[in-house]
Amino acid sequence: MGRPTRMTSLRIPHRPVAMVMAAAWLVSACSSPAATPPATTAPAAAAPTSAPTAAAKPTTAPAATTAPAATTAPAATTAPAVTTAPAAAAAPTGTPIKVGVMDDVTGVGAIEGALMRISTDLVVQRTNASGGINGHPLQPVYVDPKGDATQAINLATQLAQQDNVDVLAGGLFSPECIGVSGLAEKLQLVYTSTNGCASDVLTSKQCNKYTFRVYPAGRETFDPTVKFEVQTYGGKWGIIYPDYALGQSNLQTLQAALQANGAELPVQIAVPLGEANVTPYVTRIPTDGSIQVLQVSETGTDLARVMSVIQQFGINQKLTIVTALGKESFAGVYPDALNGALITGTRPSDGLPGNPDDAKYMQDWLAMAKGQDADFLGPLGGADHVTVGNNNGYNAYMSMMALVQAMRKANFSGKADTDKLISAPHHVLPVEDQRPERRNRPNLRRRPVATYRGLQNSIKRLLIDLLLRRAKRVPKKASTLSALFIFGGRNMRGLVQRLAAAIVAVVLLVPSSTLAQSQTQPSPSFRSPADQELAQTKSGAENWITYGGALNNERYSTLDQINTSNVSQLRGAFLTRLGSGRGSKYIFEADPLVIDGVMYVPTGNDDVFALDARTGRKLWEYSSDIPQTNDLICCGWDNRGVAAGQGMIFTGQLDGSFVGLDQKSGKLLWRTQLEDYHDGYSITGATRYFDGMVFTGMSGSENGIRGRLYALDARSGKELWRFYTVPAPGDIGGDTWPSPNDPDAVKAQAYTHGGGTVWQAPAIDPELGMIYFSTGNAGPDYDGSVRPGDNLFTASIVALDYRTGQYKWHFQEVHHDIWDYDAPSPVVLFDQMYNGQLRKGLSEPGKTGWVYYLDRTNGQPLISINEQAVGQEPRMATAATQPVPVGDKFVKDCATDPIPGFPLLGCMFDPFYDLPVVMPGSASNWSPSSFDPQTGYTYVMGGENLTGRAMRPEEFVLGKRYTAGANVTPLDQPILNTISAMDSRTNRIAWQHELPGDRSYGVVSTAGGLLFKGQVDGNLVAYDARTGDELWKFQTGWGISAPPMTYSVDGVQYVAVASGGNRGGVMTVDGDAVWAFSLNGTVDEAPSPPPVQTKTSLGGPLVKLGQPVGRVDTQGLDRAFEGSIDTADYSFTPVRVSVPAGTTLTWSNSGAVIHTATASNGAWDTGDIPAGGAVQLTFDTPGTYTYNCSPHPWMLGQIVVT
Repeated sequence: MGRPTRMTSLRIPHRPVAMVMAAAWLVSACSSPAATPPATTAPAAAAPTSAPTAAAKPTTAPAATTAPAATTAPAATTAPAVTTAPAAAAAPTGTPIKVGVMDDVTGVGAIEGALMRISTDLVVQRTNASGGINGHPLQPVYVDPKGDATQAINLATQLAQQDNVDVLAGGLFSPECIGVSGLAEKLQLVYTSTNGCASDVLTSKQCNKYTFRVYPAGRETFDPTVKFEVQTYGGKWGIIYPDYALGQSNLQTLQAALQANGAELPVQIAVPLGEANVTPYVTRIPTDGSIQVLQVSETGTDLARVMSVIQQFGINQKLTIVTALGKESFAGVYPDALNGALITGTRPSDGLPGNPDDAKYMQDWLAMAKGQDADFLGPLGGADHVTVGNNNGYNAYMSMMALVQAMRKANFSGKADTDKLISAPHHVLPVEDQRPERRNRPNLRRRPVATYRGLQNSIKRLLIDLLLRRAKRVPKKASTLSALFIFGGRNMRGLVQRLAAAIVAVVLLVPSSTLAQSQTQPSPSFRSPADQELAQTKSGAENWITYGGALNNERYSTLDQINTSNVSQLRGAFLTRLGSGRGSKYIFEADPLVIDGVMYVPTGNDDVFALDARTGRKLWEYSSDIPQTNDLICCGWDNRGVAAGQGMIFTGQLDGSFVGLDQKSGKLLWRTQLEDYHDGYSITGATRYFDGMVFTGMSGSENGIRGRLYALDARSGKELWRFYTVPAPGDIGGDTWPSPNDPDAVKAQAYTHGGGTVWQAPAIDPELGMIYFSTGNAGPDYDGSVRPGDNLFTASIVALDYRTGQYKWHFQEVHHDIWDYDAPSPVVLFDQMYNGQLRKGLSEPGKTGWVYYLDRTNGQPLISINEQAVGQEPRMATAATQPVPVGDKFVKDCATDPIPGFPLLGCMFDPFYDLPVVMPGSASNWSPSSFDPQTGYTYVMGGENLTGRAMRPEEFVLGKRYTAGANVTPLDQPILNTISAMDSRTNRIAWQHELPGDRSYGVVSTAGGLLFKGQVDGNLVAYDARTGDELWKFQTGWGISAPPMTYSVDGVQYVAVASGGNRGGVMTVDGDAVWAFSLNGTVDEAPSPPPVQTKTSLGGPLVKLGQPVGRVDTQGLDRAFEGSIDTADYSFTPVRVSVPAGTTLTWSNSGAVIHTATASNGAWDTGDIPAGGAVQLTFDTPGTYTYNCSPHPWMLGQIVVT
């Protein structure tokens, strides 16, 4: 068989059919429906065997420190024969066939995982009792991913490489299954998903021939009853569903089924998977008659939580509630959860009376379940409450049984027979499918289907008959029907009492104004700001129409409803979880736009959302579909902001493309591929629209790109002009780079990969016709020897004619930068009195720790900036002088206290070469500042931490990192940050706070006398803008890496911020939240995230060879340390290791960005370790070696060689 064209499938043909146990099939979901091979008769050995005397207990530990023990099924005992049972078989004695099973028995999927584990054990027991796989016993090896996709991939790798399994199986949630699917192709192992998490809709883009699945197609779940439900209960529906791949698949399928029956689905509410507090989502369900039926597409504990809140607010009294999953998932824990629900799905327990296969399955399953220990049965409510496996448990059983049949058919004896196993499933179990596209295909045998088809139709009629008879009288107590449950009880007292404490503990209580918010608000306008409005807007007000609030980037609002007298009353108005950009590689830095009550916000995955700015309700979503493998993106996957104009939303993307979206729907209108991300280009900065043009910069200095700013036609995306921040020979500034005729070929080509990234949205002065932006460092970052000269226009402020891109003026903050002291914070335009004259000013807080105040008409300093002589290092071609502003720095200037192991301490602009010199790190970075015209202050954020800089020569290679640095982090040094009010008239500090932890990511000031700042510890803080007094603080639950903003809708002022966790040595938790606050808000604070790092230190135990790895955050693997150190998630795992002399250590990168392992003293260095790569070093000399990652110096590790 040739390679299929889409992904592989193991599925049950129709869930409401009791005969399903004899009619599952393995087909290629990677091929089109017409390509499915013919069905053949199933071997008799597939039938269930007699029940055991005692069931084998599954392992319950998340992962063993060594290879997890397999659960061995006992021999079969005598029991009444089943009609399809085979003759007794000899016990298998061959080499075991090891199946690596990922089963979520802890975490959010614990209930489903427990059911699936019992079902898998039942398959193993039955298989081995009937002779195994052609004489080979089946041996499961269990691991527990806890519902986490990264864990699933890591554990699957462990199963393949350490436990040497022959096939992979399991997985509950779509991200787990899809991730392992890709890994299976890489490992060339068959992977069978034992749940619906990799259904046909989800896997269309994740196709490979090694992956198989079990699940009925979505149409088979909804089709049998939707027509009846529409006719009986009405055609206006809503759905509340889990916001991940399978839930989105259910949404699409229900939409199609309703459309086919003339119904509509106006209300769609997505709930993050495992969300503890579902109240804010459930209370968006309208009960004003705008919908009649609500489909609850949740599962497990999520379903119980949603149903409990539905009943708590009486929503089930006004709507028909429909769900497709039954109470077996949580019968012992939430016994009343489904009272009031119409349940349309079926399980084996709902099978037709007298079906021997179903009856035998239920008997054996219960026997297996009752034999488990109390801890394992805890999620199910204990042995007394276990009833029978639900859909997921049954799916696990069916998929594993089908896998067994495939193995037997293929005469499979181990992974060497993988190719035979891939081919075998196409001819394993009987399947009846008479769709038109499969008829009249040559060489396909079809067996008669009258009996099966008749049974299928009979069950459909039974379902409808039961519905019709029960629709007229709904019992007050839950009643069970043979193929359908209808619960009519309203009594939720028991469940509410059990859940009340948990709901209060989460404290994310719903505001009363949101009970029917999705239907009581006016239709969104989706209006774009006109060019005249943009030109005339000087500050934010009711709308925040462009990045920074106005074209000038002031980040100031004239709103004053929230002010110093009442800000203490501020509480949450809404919290919306976007379900995008969650994971360690992302950072949520977006500055949302708000235009006439609609908020537009992008995530780190370049997905864009339109939200109702009153309620947080999602109006539309654009999914970027950018490549997920890209290790050249600097400093986290992020998108700092979108732009609006001409009925479109504009945004750059990490793959070097730029898109225009329909503002009303989010649909893609045009896409321009500006650069190839494989060459190191990306777009992370915010976008600016004005006068029919869209402006964007390009990131990638760390990869040796040549920086540039683009102007695109807003209607078409066509490039109008570009300005290179590194000029070519003969252009203005070209003489600050080596001559292209230099005999040194490296120097001659230096300008072609000289850096100069444009990180942020430019500012525009429409009256002057100029556009202003600041630039990044020269490339390579830390080796000045290959690029002698001042290296314009890097680390500079540049002004151009915005219409043509023609150069106007520049000011360079750092000549010949070798320290990474560039200018990534956006420039701010303001007007201020100087010497009795109103001047047009511009400010930019640099990484140097100074604010540069310039006249924006000509680039001349408004406050003196003097050229001062600095230390020299001829080997680095250092500049003789550097610009030093008159006034105060907002961070410290020097490293003064002795640091063990670092004899060389320095100040700003001190040179270095091959030995690390400890000096101040970057001060402001990307954090946008704010100018308050009431106070005349510029509010800036600074970071105060030390870094050791050293140069490591590097050759330029297109598409590779190009920094030439070997930076190190001294241990036991404080990590501090500052918030400073700089007087724009004097460049002196008006007030300042020094705080523990890393710097904040931006501020906004208001006419209410307030300054709002988000912090990496998760707190949003309000200060008195004039005095710096802290007036209010609110814990959002995730570290804040974005600037706050403010707007007004219907006379109510809101303050909003993206709360998405943060990256770097201060990592808390990753999130996807948008918070909004108002004086009439009712949402309380969230639980605090883990504390941020306030000191550079090594954490975790000293791990020796053979000991468990563990992780500092206790969330990692329990594998044994055998000399391999992982660099994923911006940390080394394990952090500290002890090995004997002569040991070879391996650093492997399972993450998404480049890392290094660089000795603190510069003695050794792995060089770049790309995503998926590994580097080995041998340590022969005893001693203690501290190291870090050069591009991410907060990543620390230690090796003790004995």
